[in-house]
Amino acid sequence: MRRELFGQKQRFVEAEESREVLRKELANIQRHYVKLEDEQRIKECDYKLAVEEARRLKRKAIDERRNVELALDDANQMISELPKRDTQYKLGSIVLSLRRTIGYEPCNGSGTQLRNRSPSPNVRRRPISPRKGLDSNKNRAPHILDRTSRSPYHRSYSPGSTFVDAADIDPNKFVQH
Repeated sequence: MRRELFGQKQRFVEAEESREVLRKELANIQRHYVKLEDEQRIKECDYKLAVEEARRLKRKAIDERRNVELALDDANQMISELPKRDTQYKLGSIVLSLRRTIGYEPCNGSGTQLRNRSPSPNVRRRPISPRKGLDSNKNRAPHILDRTSRSPYHRSYSPGSTFVDAADIDPNKFVQH
């Protein structure tokens, strides 16, 4: 009986040791399982973030593509309008030259006015009245000096020339739409 008792104790101790090893192994497996679950949650979260980032980048790429297409359309429209603008610029230059030729000048940037034309040769000016304190005949300058000085920009038009009023020139009539 002692031997049996001793054998039973030994089997009991071995079973306890085996049980303790299994508990430790189970604890290790449970820790490993928790660790894997945490890693899985982190990977799932990273995956969701990556999917959201991919969607955001896709929307951004679509917006950028739309903006580039609009810019390309604008550029193509500008390119198609360049000949028209060039023609309008050239016509504007021609109109400006014609206006200068006929005496049409801007008035201090606020408007436009025609320059004074020389009077018709048939119209005579009134004689200038003598200055106060001067004898009307003795101290008078020759007749040529009595005329008021004219601006170097003042042009006299010949009686036979046809005067075209600058207001009658419409540069838009020359532009084809």
